This record gives sequence, structure tokens and C-alpha cells, in this order.
Amino acid sequence: LAMYETLLAIGQYYLVDYLNEGIKWPRPGARNQNLCGIGEFKCNDGFLGVCLYGVDQNKYFLEQIGLGHLWGTEDIPEDTSGLWLSNPHADEIQKAFEAYCLERSRYDIEADFAAHRIAAQVVNDMEDLVKEEHLKLRNTWVDWETADGDTFHGLGVFPKFKNNPGQIWRPMPHQGGDTVDVMTKMGYTPEQINELAEAGIVKIGE
Repeated sequence: LAMYETLLAIGQYYLVDYLNEGIKWPRPGARNQNLCGIGEFKCNDGFLGVCLYGVDQNKYFLEQIGLGHLWGTEDIPEDTSGLWLSNPHADEIQKAFEAYCLERSRYDIEADFAAHRIAAQVVNDMEDLVKEEHLKLRNTWVDWETADGDTFHGLGVFPKFKNNPGQIWRPMPHQGGDTVDVMTKMGYTPEQINELAEAGIVKIGE
């Protein structure tokens, strides 16, 4: 479960932009540069991550997307473990799978593919994440007050330790808010700090 939160934490500003402003940044897209059926695919209710590889998997995959007649041909023999983009049917396969996904739920495809040993995983969107029950139970979402007195909604501190739990003990300061404190601890005198600030080398904030 901690890995779940680790992935949330490395999502930069995308998650908190959604939590606080409702902004949903568009997905850049992700596909394998060498093989068909590997990457993110849009379904009628969201996105699905797929990693297609293996002889039995390719056979079932082609049958499901309506291209079963390609299996066992000269271009895609019966021992084909990888559907390479260099294959003359690659564009046809990719487009057929994209159409297949758009007509179906990501959850239905995930269940079907998993039952046939094709790696597939529903891609959680922002709305899905905030509804995740185990994230609620772990108190992943925390509210705190900003330096301006507003309420900010974001991730709590993790990993979670029983004896020495982490805490959000203050809001993020304005730019330069810690300059004097940090530089004083580094050995700078108030006069030196002011000189650097007047020269525009450092910034002193509230």
C-alpha cells in the first residue's frame, strides 16, 4: 500500500491541482516503441494499461479484436510471441484494438485479459483515486492551512510510523521565508544576509 502513496507523491502538481482546483491535465499518452498492444489505450470509461506478449496471448488477442484470421499466416506464424510494429499488419492491429477498447469498459477488458494471461490494469484517474476506500482508511488525504489562511487539500506524510509519526507542522512559507533561518544556521551574520538580499542574490520573505 505504501507503494500506492509513493506513486501519488511523485505525480508532481497534477494531483493537487485536481484536488484543489478541479484541473485535469491531459495525458501525454504512452505506447511501446517496438510492439503492438503495449501501452495505454482509451476505453469507453477511461484508460487501460496493457502489456501484450506471449504466443497464447497473441492468438487470443487477435481473435478478440476480430483479426483471428491473421494468426498462422506467413506474417504472423503460430509461434509468434511478439507482435512487432515492423509487421506489415501492425497498423491494422493497433487500430483494431483501439476501436475494440473504445466500445468496451476498461474493467471488462481487464477481467477478460487477466483470465487469459494478458497483463492488463485499469488506469486510475483522479476521480478514481479520491474514491479509493483503502486510501481513505489510511488517511492519505489531509487538509492544512496555507500561509495565506486558505485550506489546502493534499497528501499526508508517509511512510506511516507508529512510534514517530510524521506530521504537517506548518504551511509552506512564501518564497524566501526560510532564508534568514537557513543562512543563520550556516554561519552568516545578519549584515551579510542583508547585503546578499540587497544585491539580489538571495530573497528574504515573510
